[in-house]
Amino acid sequence: KRLVLPKLKDEHSILMLPPSSNTSLVMNMVVLVNPLSQAAQKMVPIIQILMRVIPINLTVIFNPLTKLSEIPLKDFYRSVLEPAITFNSDGSQTSGPSAIFSSLPLSPLLTLNMDVPHSWMVQSIYSPYDLDNIHMASVEREVFAEYQLEYILVEGQCFDAHIESPTPGLEFVMGTKRTPNVYDTIVMANLGYFQLKGHPGAWNIQLREGRSSDIYQIYSYYQVGGSSNTSSNQTSIPVIVDRFTGALLVVKVEKKPGKEKISLLKENVNNEEEEEEDEDEDEEDEGSIVGVISRLFSDSGTKKKLAHKEKQDGTISIPNNETINIFSIA
Repeated sequence: KRLVLPKLKDEHSILMLPPSSNTSLVMNMVVLVNPLSQAAQKMVPIIQILMRVIPINLTVIFNPLTKLSEIPLKDFYRSVLEPAITFNSDGSQTSGPSAIFSSLPLSPLLTLNMDVPHSWMVQSIYSPYDLDNIHMASVEREVFAEYQLEYILVEGQCFDAHIESPTPGLEFVMGTKRTPNVYDTIVMANLGYFQLKGHPGAWNIQLREGRSSDIYQIYSYYQVGGSSNTSSNQTSIPVIVDRFTGALLVVKVEKKPGKEKISLLKENVNNEEEEEEDEDEDEEDEGSIVGVISRLFSDSGTKKKLAHKEKQDGTISIPNNETINIFSIA
């Protein structure tokens, strides 16, 4: 819905920036922002990049809060973004954009991390400092770190095709034709969610060999913005990771003929029941006469071994082979 703003006083609260190039085709952009907010810190670098790419006639309307009960800015953002790939004079690619934080407070304890899209897994690959506990007052020169995009997530949901319920415990593997098992995952009970680490390229997802592939088979799949298939008795799901937003799948499985009454988690349940039965038998043994007598003798033997020698003056001598371990957790 287009909103036409009335004519406002622009003496102190409005900033107008004309396009950098003289052209007749200009995009008018009006931004209403609170300058002391996290949204403003994230918005400004994006607008600057857009102004470098396309001609924009920008109008910024400042809309700050009239009353503040606490410090409005507790986080500091810097954008690592460039409109195009840059090269050196010799033709080689530059190291890429970087973010620089200056004039930071010295006394508070700071944390450096990346605010990235949900489907990215970014890790710090080099830094001589603890990035979770940065105290600028104790830093000799400067804190620096190098981050790297390690993986792009392939996410999805898995349901039983006939009862429309999640299949918790079902295992998937993702790989290539030569190496089918590169990454693996397990379906969660919460909405049948699963995720796999991946890279840009073509992948195949299939059921892990074992109990998952013995009981279930792939019924259909659908990749958002990609391929889909509804034929039964499939062995693998082709997945194309061709964008930085990752891939999203909806997978439906069904039980193989003759496996309809077999539970995927039944084997684990049986193991837990056997452990509970063993514990019950131990408790029954402890309550029986034989258990009481054996415990009595074992306790007396233990007391004899651990008894301290009392001297005539009343002091107690502790054997040299006894060790006291003290653990402290901050």
